[in-house]
Amino acid sequence: MKHRKLRRIGGAIAVLLLAVLVGCQAVGGLNLNDMIVNQLNVKSSESRGTVEVTFDWDEEQLAAADPEAVQAIDWFRKVSLQIDAMKSDDRGHAYAKGAIALAKGTIPFELRADPEKAVLNVGGAAHPFVLDLTGAGGGLPGLNGLGVQGKGQNEALQEAVRSLVREAASYVVGHLPNPPVVRVEAASLPIDGVQTDLTKVHAELNGKEIGELVPVFLDSLAKDEQGLRELIRTVVQWGNDLPADVKLALGIGNDEAQPTEAEIDEVVQEALAYFKETQAQIEEAKRDPDWEQAFNDGMTLKTDLYVDKSLHIRKSDTEWKIDLTRFGELGFPLKSVTITSSQESWNVNGDVGLGPVAVPADAITAEQLVGMTPYRVVKQFSVDSAVYGLLKNDLHFDDQSFTLSDEWGVPFASDEDGGLYVPLRETLRQLDIPLSYDPATKVLRFYDEPTMQDVTLKAGSANVSVNGTDRRWTQPLVPLDGVLYAYADDLLGLLRAEYRLQDGPYGDQELLITRKP
Repeated sequence: MKHRKLRRIGGAIAVLLLAVLVGCQAVGGLNLNDMIVNQLNVKSSESRGTVEVTFDWDEEQLAAADPEAVQAIDWFRKVSLQIDAMKSDDRGHAYAKGAIALAKGTIPFELRADPEKAVLNVGGAAHPFVLDLTGAGGGLPGLNGLGVQGKGQNEALQEAVRSLVREAASYVVGHLPNPPVVRVEAASLPIDGVQTDLTKVHAELNGKEIGELVPVFLDSLAKDEQGLRELIRTVVQWGNDLPADVKLALGIGNDEAQPTEAEIDEVVQEALAYFKETQAQIEEAKRDPDWEQAFNDGMTLKTDLYVDKSLHIRKSDTEWKIDLTRFGELGFPLKSVTITSSQESWNVNGDVGLGPVAVPADAITAEQLVGMTPYRVVKQFSVDSAVYGLLKNDLHFDDQSFTLSDEWGVPFASDEDGGLYVPLRETLRQLDIPLSYDPATKVLRFYDEPTMQDVTLKAGSANVSVNGTDRRWTQPLVPLDGVLYAYADDLLGLLRAEYRLQDGPYGDQELLITRKP
């Protein structure tokens, strides 16, 4: 997915959140509707900020939980994203530098991106990571694979869609009611070290109040028949103004015949009927106890927005707290989540000085990373890095575990003395070890990266070679029903794996095999 697409989606979500927080009606001479919709006009900027997520866990329930799960949870008691520098422009270039702070370590990063690729440097990683963005299509949702040829035409389509989104956003946001608490006052703050005259918008509401505003919003939409009619006319004219090849790609006819008033009225009435139907469903839902649980005063939202004379938000401080105690009855040990963010922006719609991204020769592609075994992924990071500690010691990302049944799948086997045998190829496959066979010499060979052992062996023989040194196993490799088996103590001991017998869920016996590389 292109980062421009992500940025636009993020922008739309941010606008929706702003709309919910501050509403749309003018307060203190500031047109909140214009302020909210104007954020969609920001095409380039520089900024810095933080986002912090704090998890309030139920310690009593955690005390009874699996120790390994608690160990992983300890990393996520508090997570923060610190952006020391961020830049983006209207040509699809972006830059970000900062760090992700977890409870037990900090992960610094640096990201550079252009319309074709993104290069990510992660603290402690031996190599940078590169993501190919060329297959993701355009920079806005729904424009992928349209077959629009030429950079100029594609950018024209992008701008046309943005203009339509602005029109639709203005209509939707314009009907949102203001929250119970919203205040506007003059302010002067340093933005990137420059004292700036701003207008401060303070707003707050809770979950219960959000639930009360939803039907008000729908009622406002249902009553604005003329506004809906004008929006539909705008959409029709927008489609008529598109280039012929873009219309073809979108499945729009090239004729510019305007729809009749009867046709427009039919669409309007269908939309109004939908609004009224939704209103009725919400009124019914409000009588359900689940409504009060979903929209309760345990969820609170507070924000301070600082707007300049151009109605660009230059600074924001937001807190969102979600009460989750009702999930405690279900055994979920999380009492609440608090999300706080702070951001300041400057050089809005100015030249931020970004250009194409150079890909280092040693960069690892997303395809290469996905193709790596968990062991190799962990080895990409230095042992003293936070990522290594998280993956290796707490999440046990490269630990290996699987079971073999004595009845299903490729089963394990046993001899008359109770000795256990495991299928050679299946066992190696489960441990991410490829096995090769040379029909000319009838030699089987595999290399185990975690133990750094190059092993050769033959069917019917107990002789093996490990890194060029000959050894003799307790038992030879034996064929059984077309499958080659190895004595469990010999093979698993060589691979430093452990095993134990246990009862299976269907009355069978299972052999649980585990390994910690």
